[in-house]
Amino acid sequence: MSNSENFNSVQYVHTISESGRLLPSASRWNSIELDFNFLPKSSLNENFESLPTRFSKSIDFNLFVKNKIHFKRFVVVAALIILIIPSLILLKHFYPPRKHHNDSSHNITLALNKALLFFDAQKSGQFVENSLIRFRGNSGMNDGNSSEKNLDLVGGFYDAGNNIKFSFTIAYTVSLLSWTVIEYHEKYEDIGELDHVTDIIKWGSLYLLKLFVPPNNSSSTSARVYSQVGGNNSNAENDLTCWQRPEDMNYPRLVSVCDISTTASDLAGEMVAAMSAASLVLKEDEDISEKLVKAAEELFILANRTEKKGKYTTNDDCGGQARQFYNSTSYKDELVWGGIWLFFAKGNKTYLKYATENFASAVKEQVASDEGVFDWNNKITAISVNYILGDNPLKMSYVVGYGNTYPVQVHHRAASIPWDGEQRTCSEGNQWLNSRKGNPNTILGAMVAGPNKDDVFSDERSKPWFTEPNIASNAGLVAALVALHDPPTGFSDPIGGNLGIDKNGMFENVKEVS
Repeated sequence: MSNSENFNSVQYVHTISESGRLLPSASRWNSIELDFNFLPKSSLNENFESLPTRFSKSIDFNLFVKNKIHFKRFVVVAALIILIIPSLILLKHFYPPRKHHNDSSHNITLALNKALLFFDAQKSGQFVENSLIRFRGNSGMNDGNSSEKNLDLVGGFYDAGNNIKFSFTIAYTVSLLSWTVIEYHEKYEDIGELDHVTDIIKWGSLYLLKLFVPPNNSSSTSARVYSQVGGNNSNAENDLTCWQRPEDMNYPRLVSVCDISTTASDLAGEMVAAMSAASLVLKEDEDISEKLVKAAEELFILANRTEKKGKYTTNDDCGGQARQFYNSTSYKDELVWGGIWLFFAKGNKTYLKYATENFASAVKEQVASDEGVFDWNNKITAISVNYILGDNPLKMSYVVGYGNTYPVQVHHRAASIPWDGEQRTCSEGNQWLNSRKGNPNTILGAMVAGPNKDDVFSDERSKPWFTEPNIASNAGLVAALVALHDPPTGFSDPIGGNLGIDKNGMFENVKEVS
């Protein structure tokens, strides 16, 4: 079989060892020669039959085709198999895999679930039972009573690991969360969190309505906004010096008030934005929605009517205490921010005109350190989280309860003191502040302050610059997570794209813009 015609009919297979495995073969010289004799032998073949084989083993199989139809079928099937298998391999290689929420190494759904729970843990006032937050109860039930006016300032959210309520960050939280619901409500609904986040927004909105007191027509009293509850008062025991659960507070609580006619333009603008945005989220509750829009419009007009616009932290009575925590650098961006959301809530082009005409001025006042950042102090740009969830040099999640490694000594009074029914004094609470053990209560979803610029992080309760969470940062976290979340299955965007955004939601009240 040395001629080319018969040589091409020879096939090579690997030698099978005693164990039954195919052995690798580098060449035909370690192979078995199989001649299936499909073709009739020529006289030339017969003349070469007596020659020794070139291979280590040679076996002749005298196979004859008796039924040509069956043979043709065999050839067709074999050819199809040869074609189909490579095609399937290529298809698997190039076809994009289906995306599932749980397939991601960073489970955004889980992170979003937990991030929203943090706001429940921060609630002040009549606590609503929550099976996932067992270490909180009624707190701050006398807020406002210690002031001269005996106000009702019960409710809202504690800002961070302390027991202070800052109106500015509460308003920012409500405005940002409302924005996410307006644009991504289908995503929230798809993961079963729409009612939850709506309840958080409602809780904060009802508190904001308490903070704004319009001018009394029967007196010369001007419009007021309450900027803070709690803080450093003249007493030895207060919210800053006392490491105590909010449920155990029994000391007088400071109340800070601002006169809209002389200052607090930034705080007013933030509250206008929050109440306007929340009115769109809570539109099914017409009573609350209408109250929010009415208060927002009245506050915005009052804040712009005065010529003495300014930052609330420049006035000691208004924001002197907040200055060391949230020192506002401008008020124009908040007024523009409020005007935009009031336009969406009312559909009144006057507010859009205001925002458009004052935007450039607001940009000029932006400090260099705030460029490219959207936070409580700057409304010019936007934000984006995976570093926060674990893609960092320390491989640590900075969201409590998410991932395998996260901070356990969170700087948070309620989380660090056991919930065992015992009331503890300020001095008794210090033992948990200084403890090196992890918190007895896990404050799920809290995003801590995080590492420094060199990726150094110290999980120590006594170092709040690393381990303290706050509601403003968590609102930004929620916004980023829901934006990154996959849209619901079958979501269709008529304008194009598949980001899961409701592009028309915020324009519901806008009829025509010329």
